Parts: sequence; C-alpha cells; structure tokens
Amino acid sequence: MIALPKHFAVKFPTKFMMHHWLLTYAKSCLPWVRRRRNRLTVVTLCGVEIKPENLIKFKVGAQISDPKGRVLVWTDFALDSMRRKIIAYYFDKSEADAL
Repeated sequence: MIALPKHFAVKFPTKFMMHHWLLTYAKSCLPWVRRRRNRLTVVTLCGVEIKPENLIKFKVGAQISDPKGRVLVWTDFALDSMRRKIIAYYFDKSEADAL
C-alpha cells in the first residue's frame, strides 16, 4: 500500500472542524485554504458525529461538535464545495440502498 500525499487525502475533522465556529468561518475565507479544499480527492469521514448518513440529514447552518471540542458549521461557505459533494455522493447512495 502506498501512502497518499496530504494534499490528496485528509481526515474531515482535521481540515474542516475548528475549536470555535468563528475560526471555521475565518479559515474558510483564506484563498489558499479554499483552493486546497477544492482540490481534495479523498476525505475520510471518521467519528460518530460526522457519519455520512448523519451529515446529509443536517439542516444548513447546523453546528456539530466532536468529542475533542471541534465544531463543524454545516454551510457551503464554511465547507466550500465539500458539503455539496458529500450530499451528492451519499444522498444518491442512500436512495439506491432504499430500492
């Protein structure tokens, strides 16, 4: 097995969750962060709070926290295109599983 470089694959909590919701928004404003997030290929959704079946059910603006105290703000601004990608990928899969 070959390890992927960090610019290809990341853990979702590490890149998208901060210890305060305001920091989440502030980090999302940085142009180099937005570019890097848009180029991600693999994002692992680890942790009970951010399982795909839970994420696609959240309303826009919901704040989710993990056991380490990091906060996720479920908005397009805070997550860039990742929110839409997660919903598109997992919503299609959940519909297919229901059939």
